[in-house]
Amino acid sequence: YFKEIYRASVLCKTGVISLEEYKEQILRTLDSLLKAPVTTKEFVDSMRYMARYHLITNEQAMEYTQKYRAIHQQGAKQ
Repeated sequence: YFKEIYRASVLCKTGVISLEEYKEQILRTLDSLLKAPVTTKEFVDSMRYMARYHLITNEQAMEYTQKYRAIHQQGAKQ
């Protein structure tokens, strides 16, 4: 997922895709990561690294981490 977002970042910086397409790609990739079979640690680490390398905002990292935890806590209760 990191590589997907990094690739989109490079494509945007080189003008291959627009900023709007880049933003859409980020959201699609983060939504896919929410559903991916990864551990909580892997998910949180991915968010941390993407934010650290400025591929996503800190706000996006927090928002998606909260979504991930909500989804997986709900799944654990069922």
